[in-house]
Amino acid sequence: MSASTAFDAWVSATQSRLLRYAYLLCADREEARDVVQDVLSRMFSRFDRLHGDGGIDAYATRSVTNEVISRRRRQQLETVALTREPAMQSATEKVPDRVVAWDLCRELPMPQRAAVVLRFYEDLDFARIGELLDMPEATARSHVHRALAALRERLDQEDHR
Repeated sequence: MSASTAFDAWVSATQSRLLRYAYLLCADREEARDVVQDVLSRMFSRFDRLHGDGGIDAYATRSVTNEVISRRRRQQLETVALTREPAMQSATEKVPDRVVAWDLCRELPMPQRAAVVLRFYEDLDFARIGELLDMPEATARSHVHRALAALRERLDQEDHR
């Protein structure tokens, strides 16, 4: 099997997972597609080496995370962040819990959001999260716990409004 054919087969098997992961990090479908496309195009020339090492999936996940973080940094330099106005709702309307959770997760720092997505959406253990994000297991665990504490605090604030 040629390198190009092997790469195409790997992309076919992994692309939807990488797109989901990128979307959960950046909350924008088009940006997620752009992120994954950029990562895959850079990986093509390194595919033989990465595939031979057996760490290609971890490398791809780490690359997606790093690309989203880099894009966020560039955007922060280019734009002024505007505060989001609260949505107007009647007293009888209830926002679904998943919408509230999604909005709160979008406010987390990127390393925490990545760790939470990998832990609860991908259902990975802390050792695997650390491997994928290129950090010690204890750091991955710390990111998840800090994110959960921040989410709990924000939910408490929302409940008291």
